[in-house]
Amino acid sequence: MKKVSLIVPLRNESPLLQRGLQDLESFIQKFPLQWELILVIDPSQDDTLEKARQLKSEKINLQVLENAKQLGRGPSVKKGLQAAQGDFAMVFPLDFTIPLADLFQFLQELVLHPEIDLAVGNRHTSRKKREAPRRSPWHWTLENILAEKLRALPQQDPICPYLVFQKKALDQLLPELQLKAWFYTPEILQKAREKNLRISEVPVLSRDHRKSQIPLFKEYLRWFYSQPV
Repeated sequence: MKKVSLIVPLRNESPLLQRGLQDLESFIQKFPLQWELILVIDPSQDDTLEKARQLKSEKINLQVLENAKQLGRGPSVKKGLQAAQGDFAMVFPLDFTIPLADLFQFLQELVLHPEIDLAVGNRHTSRKKREAPRRSPWHWTLENILAEKLRALPQQDPICPYLVFQKKALDQLLPELQLKAWFYTPEILQKAREKNLRISEVPVLSRDHRKSQIPLFKEYLRWFYSQPV
């Protein structure tokens, strides 16, 4: 039976843990797959780590990885990917800012098309864009600036954070990935292209229903000043 690893970076997310796990358990029982959930937790002001360690599931293998210091989303994602044991590894939000139905759509892309190495979300398709609640102008402005700077990448949404890997492709990529920035997808896509991996885009609905945990402006400046001149 195939196994799926879900990687979830967390910080100050205590309220969503129990409900998120319950919703995930209800959804995955429809599919003949094994599941593991890898929670990678940055130091938090709330009891996210303690609540995560208390979680129990009969349907999902749980791993809780603690960062000794605040690493941010990119390094946390890398840490989770390194721990993943599944045939498929997916970066996924436990607050379901993308619907669980889109999780299935991601997995279906790789299961039905095993020649595909990596699937990345595309939040800009017309149907999905119409359905999604409007995100803040500030958020989209930064994303549009970054996307323009990454125009060399052929993907329509090169900074979408939702990805799923075939295990063999992930094993090829991980030794060369640094994932230091809060948006890690461009580096992954660039390395995948260098290795001639096959990439597919999957429409996803992004529902930002709460204030982002990411300090966008600070992270943008960090990325900007890290770029080669």
